[in-house]
Formats: sequence, C-alpha cells, structure tokens
Amino acid sequence: MKALIAIAFLALIGWVAYVYLDDMMAQERFGSAVEQAIDDPRTRGIEHMRADIAAAAKQEGMLVDPQSIEFSITGSNAQPVAGQMVSGAGLAVTSKRITVRVPYARSLWGRLKNRTLERSRVYVATAAPGFDLEDKLLSKSGGAP
Repeated sequence: MKALIAIAFLALIGWVAYVYLDDMMAQERFGSAVEQAIDDPRTRGIEHMRADIAAAAKQEGMLVDPQSIEFSITGSNAQPVAGQMVSGAGLAVTSKRITVRVPYARSLWGRLKNRTLERSRVYVATAAPGFDLEDKLLSKSGGAP
C-alpha cells in the first residue's frame, strides 16, 4: 500500500513538473515567434506583424487581442553587425530599436494567468554616405582631380 501511495505521489510530482515545463516552453516558443515577427520592420507593416504574433499566440494556446499589441520605434546608438560592417566602409548608419509589448493570457490549472511579453530588436534604418567616405576616397587617389 505504501508503495502504491509513493508511486501516486511521484506521478503527481511528475505531472506538475510537466505542466510547468510545458508552460515555460510555450512562453519561450511564443517569444521566439514574436522576435521573428519583428525581425525586419522595414519590409513588413505593423498590421502584418500583429497578425503573425496573434497567429503564433493561438498556436501556443494563448489568448491575445491583436489590437492590444503595442509597438514603439525609437532611435538607438546600438548597431547590429550589418550596421557595424557598413559603418566601417564609411557609411553613416542610423539604427532604430523596435519594441513590442504583447499582453496575453494562458490557462494554467484551469485559471487564466495574465502576462505581458516584451521583446525588442535593433535594425539599420538608413545607411548613407558620410563625410568621411569622400575624404577616404580622396586620400587613396592622391587628392582631388
């Protein structure tokens, strides 16, 4: 009898661990999907990103109101690797950071838990020739023609 109770107790602990692990993994998959949706905001519209985020939430069993998803775009001093490469070639690079906040609800133990996911990404907004590019070209050619 004690062995049966011990087995039932271990099974209960295993099930609880599985439920919480599944919840953590669903949050991580959803976060990755949000990051992928905001990967390059220059080529995709806000409404398209909202639809992708809502579809990813539905796939993970989360409730999201697409109109409650907040986007903000701000200037940034950080540069992604591509921005560092082109700035090294003498181009003036302007970087921006897009931040998305997604309030969502997920059922855990039969109760809805409200949470908010926030992800951001830095992208190169513009890359234009800077003043130093002309100086570099003139110094390599030996001066102005």
